[in-house]
Amino acid sequence: MDFLQKYNKSDLFMLLLSILYIVKINYPEKSPLDVLAALIMVVWVLISFFKSITPK
Repeated sequence: MDFLQKYNKSDLFMLLLSILYIVKINYPEKSPLDVLAALIMVVWVLISFFKSITPK
């Protein structure tokens, strides 16, 4: 069972957008690309973590 298939792709996209928006409000000095890179890293780590704990 793939972790991402439990969620609608548009829901994930909206979640990412809302996180970006929140970060933009709280840390206006950060550039969007820095935030995006950090988000991609977090998502990648989460996905690999879920893949490692779910039985093959």
